[in-house]
Amino acid sequence: MNDERKENAIFNAAPFVKFEVDGEVYYYKDRRFLDGNFLVVDTNTLQKIAPVYFSHFNISNLKPLELQELIMEAKESGALLVAKEWLIYAIEKFKVFKENIDDVCYLIPILTSVCRMLGAPKQAIEYGKNYTKQIPLSKLQHALYTSLAAAYLDLKDFENARNCINKSLNLQHNFKSISLELKNVILRLKAMEQEGKTKKE
Repeated sequence: MNDERKENAIFNAAPFVKFEVDGEVYYYKDRRFLDGNFLVVDTNTLQKIAPVYFSHFNISNLKPLELQELIMEAKESGALLVAKEWLIYAIEKFKVFKENIDDVCYLIPILTSVCRMLGAPKQAIEYGKNYTKQIPLSKLQHALYTSLAAAYLDLKDFENARNCINKSLNLQHNFKSISLELKNVILRLKAMEQEGKTKKE
């Protein structure tokens, strides 16, 4: 995308943002990528064109909240590789400053979630373990352990999944009810364990 097209993509007031990749016309609207016929593109095409579209954003000058919003836009549009790259950049950038520690803690579970969505639960666990060693225990969020529990379930590692579930529960002990995400992970664990018992029988 040349400079003129980048500028048009940013400031275009039309309902659809038009851009080109390898001579093909695409559109972006409401966090969806469409082809020249205004049909939602397939996953392979999306991963190819999303970096081109999002390349016009200069993330180095964004404030934490602005960067978080842009990361979520990339994630929710399906541009997972872009979201992952930006998440790693943001976490590494923000963890240097103590005043941004809450932003880091917010982003880490999103990173582990994106890794799982990319089919890489082992990498999600590696990132989670690495960052939990660098963040004060009092700052860690239950969402991280919920995400890690889900990653362990992807690997059918029930013991570690249960440990992460318990850690997430402990961090939610003052809540009126546990998060929906954790409830779903607990139900998934029970279902997988029951399925294992049935197969043995």
